[in-house]
Amino acid sequence: MRLLPAVFALALLAFGTPAIAAPTPGADTYGYTASTLKSSFVEGTTNTWITGDDGSKWVDLPFPLPFYGTMHERAVIKADGFISFTQNSPMQPPKQIPSPNQPNGSVYAFWDDLVVDADASVWTGTDGVAPDRRFIVEWRNVTLKSVPGSRLTAEVVFGENGVILLQYRGLDQPAERGATALVGVENADGTSAFVWSENEAKLSDGVAVRLHVPGTAIARGRVTDANTGRYLFLARLSTTFGGRTTSTSVDYRGTYQLEVSATDPRITVSLDGSPPVVLAPGSVPEHTVLTLDHAFKSPILDPPPNVLEITVPAGGRTTASAPVHNSGTAPGSWTTVREVAGGSTPPRPGASGPLHSWDPKASGVENSYGVAELNGDLWLSSPTTHQLTRLTPEGVVRDRTTLPDTEKPADLAVVGDKFCYVNSSTYDGGAVIHCVRPLTGEVTPLLTTVPHVVGGTSGLAYNPATDVFHLIDDRTVWTVKGTSHPDVGALVSSCLIKFSRWDPNYYPKGAALGPHGDIWVYESTGDYNGRTGRIELIDPTDCQSGALLGSSPIPSPYNAGGLESDAAGNVWAYTGPRFAGPFPPTGPANISLFQTRYPIYTELPWLSSGTAPTIAPGATGQAVVDIDATTLRPGVYNVALDLRTTSPGNPSLGIPIRLTVT
Repeated sequence: MRLLPAVFALALLAFGTPAIAAPTPGADTYGYTASTLKSSFVEGTTNTWITGDDGSKWVDLPFPLPFYGTMHERAVIKADGFISFTQNSPMQPPKQIPSPNQPNGSVYAFWDDLVVDADASVWTGTDGVAPDRRFIVEWRNVTLKSVPGSRLTAEVVFGENGVILLQYRGLDQPAERGATALVGVENADGTSAFVWSENEAKLSDGVAVRLHVPGTAIARGRVTDANTGRYLFLARLSTTFGGRTTSTSVDYRGTYQLEVSATDPRITVSLDGSPPVVLAPGSVPEHTVLTLDHAFKSPILDPPPNVLEITVPAGGRTTASAPVHNSGTAPGSWTTVREVAGGSTPPRPGASGPLHSWDPKASGVENSYGVAELNGDLWLSSPTTHQLTRLTPEGVVRDRTTLPDTEKPADLAVVGDKFCYVNSSTYDGGAVIHCVRPLTGEVTPLLTTVPHVVGGTSGLAYNPATDVFHLIDDRTVWTVKGTSHPDVGALVSSCLIKFSRWDPNYYPKGAALGPHGDIWVYESTGDYNGRTGRIELIDPTDCQSGALLGSSPIPSPYNAGGLESDAAGNVWAYTGPRFAGPFPPTGPANISLFQTRYPIYTELPWLSSGTAPTIAPGATGQAVVDIDATTLRPGVYNVALDLRTTSPGNPSLGIPIRLTVT
């Protein structure tokens, strides 16, 4: 509130001398100017219940209000005769605008030391139909604190088209006509303003002040994907007029709104992965609200439905092709091709969901926990039966290896040609990691961590690039050094997984190496209310959570199990049967191979692709695959080509290949 000494206020009334020299109206660098017209007062209909000498209230606006090139959806109404879009902080004494001192970003309908007493009130209202709606803020029958007995009514009427009207009633004396008030607008940082009057008895009952930016219009609309009709929330829009560029983004409703030039309402729409588009509808009348929607056309290159089967004799060469269909709305192609070496299954870069899924119990394997792939075989471990079971990737049992009763192979980590696991751990003795050659059952103690690392009974992952193990015990991730380091078993780091953004009541279980040194963690839910386990990416240095890989194939609490990556970067997961409370779990278990979005690229000189075609919308092209088997031994090679496409919606297109060299 601004406080004026009574003698000073009376002097202003008597002589009409402004406390601050009034600037010339129209000095706004943004472009606001004003004119007058016959007043047509409209009353507010909703009481804000603002009272007193310095009351205020934040309000949600009925439509986005354009003000100094920015669209606003909330504002604070102050008892002192102004509405601000920037803050509800204590007001500074009277100031000349523009000024960095608060308040800023405001429309000053009648800024003075006003009081909303028992005979006064502040109202809001909305009338009209889009795009011609109006929002009204009315200070009704308020009094000037420095002028006992004074009464006046002021209002600001915001048009949806950006025009602002200031209107007044009951102005019977100089103070009520603005002799000690400021009337105008100011931008958010106090660098630009338009002053209609300052300490000048210039206001009148029958005259409205019309504030606007000449030559402007309001453009609004939606930005969508032409393929799906969905809103593109990452789209950005910009326009240039008056020597300045204004930008905005699509909001959560998929809409945008911009103040544009009326003579050339040109908008550039940008989206990562797509060329920018310029919307130029041509000139419109000043202060028009025009709708400019845009649907981005883009290709959708669909991968081949089946694995590309290729057979070639050792030392031979061949060429094959896989169909690629464009189901999008623009021509598509690909720019780069990278190779992915798979394990037991041809990988599918760009795909999601499980590549394999089956019940190990139906295959005759009970009480499993760990799962890992080695040399094309899948292995399941059982810490309770001290056993490893070898299966095909499709779940057919090949043989079993029984370990000594002292071994408890739970979550497995592939290290060379062995499986490693935490066999035991104590607080004083640390964690003991054993490794086993699965075909022979030969067990070798690998390392013992430093004391106080009580970990790994839940999960174990190995990073060969840095030769470190990541052990998970309860919600702690311990990272320890491998055997290539002089201080084997030393602690590198530890962190606490404080929370999961997917489930606040969870228990980390199996672990596997992920992209960029992160680890995948299978989180078992402890919640009965419809939640299920999830596989989530965790940074082992600070335990920050990242991408979500997938959900448990069996919705149930307490049933997450082992986890391990294959050669292509995909993830095998064991999920136990549905939890049955105090009773033994019943029903099927599950083994799944989850395709990740982070393939491991491997240079395969014998695999290449021909020139990429441009595929028209609705057409099918061919991805050419060239094989040079002059250096390959007979056998089966599961690989894939990862084509980086021009489609922003599916930039990765996988061509799964099973090559048989005879």
